Amino acid sequence: MQPVTVFVAREIAGDACRRAAVHEHEMKHVEVYETYLRDATGTLAQSLPELVGDRIYYAADPTQAQGELQQTLAQFLGDFTAKSTEELGARQAAVDSADEYARVANACGGAKTQ
Repeated sequence: MQPVTVFVAREIAGDACRRAAVHEHEMKHVEVYETYLRDATGTLAQSLPELVGDRIYYAADPTQAQGELQQTLAQFLGDFTAKSTEELGARQAAVDSADEYARVANACGGAKTQ
């Protein structure tokens, strides 16, 4: 979960209308990330206490207990990251619909060729 930079192709940088249309589309992708981050925060806030909670951990020594807890957390976060990647991919694909591509292509009187 990193800061996001939106890039707009230099070929359209000089065309304010096309740049605005493409920028608007790309900001929809940013909104997907922002929404997902809020969702993920809620999910983690609920799931992590359920995972490790107020339980007592029994182990032969503190190093073993810490290792087991780290393994549990690593497995949980690995699964969470895999599910997040899949979910984000689906949400981003929905932004890139045929209707959305047509909207951007037809903005400003249609696509211009270079």
